[in-house]
Amino acid sequence: MCKYRELRQNPAKIKIVKNPKRVTFKMVSSMCDNRTQIMFLETEDFFRVWSILPSGMGYAMSNYQFGCNSNWIGEATADDLCWMAVEGRWNEILKVINSGTSTIESARSN
Repeated sequence: MCKYRELRQNPAKIKIVKNPKRVTFKMVSSMCDNRTQIMFLETEDFFRVWSILPSGMGYAMSNYQFGCNSNWIGEATADDLCWMAVEGRWNEILKVINSGTSTIESARSN
């Protein structure tokens, strides 16, 4: 069984520390179990969010199609995720990320 399907059936247990400064999600794609990462980094009073491939090259956030399989209205953008992070809505972020074409395999936060 592919890792993506396994994680869809039994999602990873993810815990985010209270008031994190940095959060990294390791992702598995529905396409051949390709790997990516999504990083949130607090800068002053806001979060920056971006995605990278294992090669270090950037990856378009729109490729994840966040919100397409959830109660989210429309596709969630990187800006939506930044505002949720500022508000500390990490459980909602997890749901939105897992609603797309990739799923979270693991996370680190500090």
